[in-house]
Amino acid sequence: MLAPSHPSLDAFYAADGRRRHSRERDLGLLWRDEGTAAFRAAWLEGTGEIYLFMYERVDGSGGWVHVLDRRFTVREVVSSFEGYREVCGHAGSLRWFLDRAGAGRALAAAA
Repeated sequence: MLAPSHPSLDAFYAADGRRRHSRERDLGLLWRDEGTAAFRAAWLEGTGEIYLFMYERVDGSGGWVHVLDRRFTVREVVSSFEGYREVCGHAGSLRWFLDRAGAGRALAAAA
């Protein structure tokens, strides 16, 4: 469910010029897995992409951008992630996000 990853936000934006000028809709600043990884999620209006930016960890890993390989309309984003503010930030909340995105456990394997 995830498209190829990018090693940084700059690399992500550089890979498709439409991304730099697209409006973004924030989908949560702190999605947490069961371990120490944490992510910011956003939807890009111009491409329909949802990306997850993995915050850098204490050990220096992270900083990656993972892109869901399906595109979402604004209507799908609103309906799929309704109630995300109540879930985001809790341990294991990333699973909720991926389930709602239809991504299952793909990101856990990529991280």
